[in-house]
Amino acid sequence: MATSPDDNYIVDKLDDPLARSTANSFVGLGTQLASKIYDHFTTQQQAAKAAEAYATKYCDRYGKIRLFGMTQDIDLEDVYTAVKFLDRLSILHRYGSLDALKDDYLGTASRRLQRGESQPVNGGKVANEHQYLYVLGNPGAGKSTFLRRVGLEAIKGEAGNYDYDCIPVMVELKQFNQGVVDLESAIADELAYFNFPDKKQAAINYLKQGKLLLLFDGLDEVPKDYADLVQDSIAKLKTKYSDNRFILSCRVAAFKSDLTGFTTVELADFDRAQIERFINNWFSSPGDREHDLAGACWTKLSQPEYKASLELAQTPLLLTFLCITYGTYEDFPAQRNQLYADALDILLRKWDAEKRGIKRDNIKDIYANWNINLELALLAELAHDFFAANELFFTKDRILEYIQVFLSDTSGDAKYIDTDRVLEAIAIQQGILVERAKDIYSFSHLTLQEYLTAKYISQDNRRIENLVQEHLTDERWREVFLLVAGIKDNSDDLLLLMEKETQRLINTPQLHNLLAWVEKVTDPTDGDIKYLGKRAMAIAYAIAYAIAGEYTYAYAIVEAYADANSYDEAYTNAIAYAAAYIDADADAHAIEDFLPYAEWSKQWQIYSQVNYNVLTTDLESFRSEIPDRNQSVEVKQKFNQKLIDTWLSYFHTSQRETTLSGQELDTLDRYLYSNLLIIKTKEAASRVTQATWSGIEPRMLLPVD
Repeated sequence: MATSPDDNYIVDKLDDPLARSTANSFVGLGTQLASKIYDHFTTQQQAAKAAEAYATKYCDRYGKIRLFGMTQDIDLEDVYTAVKFLDRLSILHRYGSLDALKDDYLGTASRRLQRGESQPVNGGKVANEHQYLYVLGNPGAGKSTFLRRVGLEAIKGEAGNYDYDCIPVMVELKQFNQGVVDLESAIADELAYFNFPDKKQAAINYLKQGKLLLLFDGLDEVPKDYADLVQDSIAKLKTKYSDNRFILSCRVAAFKSDLTGFTTVELADFDRAQIERFINNWFSSPGDREHDLAGACWTKLSQPEYKASLELAQTPLLLTFLCITYGTYEDFPAQRNQLYADALDILLRKWDAEKRGIKRDNIKDIYANWNINLELALLAELAHDFFAANELFFTKDRILEYIQVFLSDTSGDAKYIDTDRVLEAIAIQQGILVERAKDIYSFSHLTLQEYLTAKYISQDNRRIENLVQEHLTDERWREVFLLVAGIKDNSDDLLLLMEKETQRLINTPQLHNLLAWVEKVTDPTDGDIKYLGKRAMAIAYAIAYAIAGEYTYAYAIVEAYADANSYDEAYTNAIAYAAAYIDADADAHAIEDFLPYAEWSKQWQIYSQVNYNVLTTDLESFRSEIPDRNQSVEVKQKFNQKLIDTWLSYFHTSQRETTLSGQELDTLDRYLYSNLLIIKTKEAASRVTQATWSGIEPRMLLPVD
């Protein structure tokens, strides 16, 4: 996959007539704006003409978005998805402790690190309800897009969703980078751009009359030395012209304090419904709809193996990147590590580079030897160490300590470096590290922490050995294993280490005998269900009574080694068989449940040493022995035991041989998980030699000397 998706997909999108609808939708709105600006023109006709020009030019300037160095714009209206705000004040004010964040995350049973309320509030509703709004969000969360969209709704007037009769004026705050802040002149200049005569007087008049919707975008884009001055100037302007409406945006990391009278809110991550809606909006051209690219993209992201990728889609910036990638290739890369590497590259290098004219606090001004590779090394080490300690949230002091130690190991003059400024610059510029509460941070996405952890591990063979030895059966590390395999040029050694550690789990005679039985009775030929899948199935059936029909890992292995139809039948029969085995009553129902499984396993050649004809005859003969309802519980239990013993005898085993202790069942569960992880790691690897895999695969789920 290329680092930057081809622009051809975007060009095709723009060539479609529907993609040009936004500009056309604003034509004829001059009469709605004319009433707002009439008193500054000699005639109503002049006012209408100016308003028409304003609407057209505003839409042309702020109604389009351009991303990742593309040469073409996309109409905002075509892809905009309504945002939501957290329904209490900013997350920075909601948590008082690290423990509260941890408990909250654990209580959600999801991968989301941002605390979302159960009922986030619609962004348009918030804009209508609050005259003075301070909007916070992380890089790429959609702050600027939200401000632009509110302005477009105001342009529409009664046809839009904004309730107030205002003239939107967008002021990009990055222009105040020299220590001089004149907001009235900036507003006047914006009006002049839209051909208003006598711009300064017009601005003053409209401010006095309360006719403006002032959209101050990007307080974080103002140099740190002037940010307080700009915020104070906005506060004074609000006091002086309080009848107007104000919306101010800022990145969370650059937010210092509330503005008096402003309601401070934070943009919520996209939820699944918003993600799907955005994808549908993005792939909306006739060509896209003909090939159902929206449905295919959403289906792909909804698959369990793309759970971590879907997490990136919670941020509009990275969701856009995912859509561009899918639109270009009509798929996502087989090795997801490449997808995450590209997403990380966008945050590290490209996103701020797209926003021209920003003079942020540069890390190189703090530490001359700073570069992207050095930052990646720092983030990777930090990600790994905190992930290994099962810490997804960490204090500012601990991060500063890491930066200090890391730079000291890199350069002898680290003690003179302002590590606080380094952290602040990283958080503000890239949003890879996010302040979740006061002085408490996390990575913006768990996916990125996992990717950086894998990147750190893959650089050292000893770290890979530790990964396998310490975390093979820990599901929390599953994605890290897959990413390490994708990052490494060759994963032969990784898989051999995983196989060796997996075999160590078979540590009791009973577990060894179970696998020996599997080797003895399963049919070694490959059919619709391959030999390894048959072995997994035999293990699941052998201990069905003990694990109550929970076939999670065993049947995931079967799924990997069976065609779709045979897998579906295997799973359906597994449930019926478990029910018969566990809940066998002294009646005909148990026999009726066993018979289909016997027929099915014969059809799919699961076992090699079972006389199915005699087995069926014996099962039928049991009908005459079924106790009636009036007989004792002991008689019924004796019948059930005879039925089960007879059944197992045909598969050359017994209840004693398939009975495992609680600890052995737990070990077998981890053993099956490890084998499944070996399969998934092989699938995720950039390269595994045929010689290595052809050696590992036949040994899986078999006894070892």
